[in-house]
Amino acid sequence: MEKAIYQLRGVRKSYDGRAVLDIAELDLLEKQTCALVGPNGSGKTTLLKLLALVERPTAGEIVLDSTRVWNGSANHTDLARRVTLVGHPPFLFNRSVGYNVAYGMKLRGLPRKLIKEKTHEALETVGMEDFRKRDARGLSSGEQQRVALARALALEPEILLLDEPTASVDRKHAEKIEALIKRLASEHKMTVLFSTHNYHEAAALADRIISLYDGRVESFAYENLFAGTIYHQDGIGRIKLSGKVSIDPVSGPDGPAHISIDPRAITVSREPATSPDTHSYRGKIVSMTMHESEVHLIINVGVRLTSIVTKEPLSELRLKLGEEVYCLFARDAVKII
Repeated sequence: MEKAIYQLRGVRKSYDGRAVLDIAELDLLEKQTCALVGPNGSGKTTLLKLLALVERPTAGEIVLDSTRVWNGSANHTDLARRVTLVGHPPFLFNRSVGYNVAYGMKLRGLPRKLIKEKTHEALETVGMEDFRKRDARGLSSGEQQRVALARALALEPEILLLDEPTASVDRKHAEKIEALIKRLASEHKMTVLFSTHNYHEAAALADRIISLYDGRVESFAYENLFAGTIYHQDGIGRIKLSGKVSIDPVSGPDGPAHISIDPRAITVSREPATSPDTHSYRGKIVSMTMHESEVHLIINVGVRLTSIVTKEPLSELRLKLGEEVYCLFARDAVKII
């Protein structure tokens, strides 16, 4: 049976009386890669800081590996050393790359010879060994991110927390960081939790996706999250998303609202729906992204809908970029949030 490395119960965090995080219950499994997905201000960074034990919750209980933290016990430092957080943007000293990677190990009092060996190994893991003597702050944002990852890996944490690891990074370096995250999970058997705005990246790298919205863990997928206006016509509630797109029926009072549609609940077809309980919108495929076992399609139906499908249906339909297709989804796939 898979073991919960973290257990959160009734966890809240407030700053100056303003609640930024409110999690009733959340378990994170050992040696699993999880993605935290949500918009700016949803609480992703705050949650990572709580999990890294660098900030204390305003209320609630955090259990790390069966041990309750923040209870005044002497083992808090020992627990914190099992976790490493790489922030965004990462903080680097105005010194060499090697100095930055070695810094945490020096603080922990490791022997000089061992520090040198681990610095070499960590830089080699992230492909930065040739940069050891370079000025860390003179590197590109992608290279700095990899140096920060090397510094974290040199400490050999059981749990690695990454705050927006590919944000503000060019595609070439983002791909290297994504490949590294995959290797950490598969080869090092490390528990990895990273935050991102990119649902496609989350789906490609994570075993589990956790959606955060307004400080709460939500059941909806962050992709296909729309703002609209609910109105009633002929006694039926509808939400208008754009000049051309309205969805019905929906419940709720007239006025501004948000909806989400799980991208895996949207199927793609060459024919419109025949059931009255199924929505059907015609649009053009504007993006196709291939992943290991899935394909992420973006179809412009007046708003951009993302559909995540397996490769088999895609092969059967012989879909191509720019083609017109129908997006089909059940009425109950639309969630008011």
